[in-house]
Amino acid sequence: MSFVLRDRAERLMRRAGVDALLLSKPENFQWATGAFGGVATFFRRAGAALALVPADAGAPLGAVTTPLFAAPVRQSLGDDQVLTHDDWIEAADIRPWSD
Repeated sequence: MSFVLRDRAERLMRRAGVDALLLSKPENFQWATGAFGGVATFFRRAGAALALVPADAGAPLGAVTTPLFAAPVRQSLGDDQVLTHDDWIEAADIRPWSD
């Protein structure tokens, strides 16, 4: 569940001439999507998880996250609103170095 007040956000973005907000901080991602952005967000680098809030309050929110954490985001926003990308911390195969 998103905590964005869409009508207020639309009004403020229209006033500022902004088409959308792209949120990259982990706490902002969670606030906008209602879901945890994943382990990669602990490193606080832009791009680990992104939430897109369109200025049009009637348009759906979108998100990009890693496959491991996509299910709760999809549950919150809908399947069509979530894209995924692989991240090294979740996709690195360490089996070649194990005993």
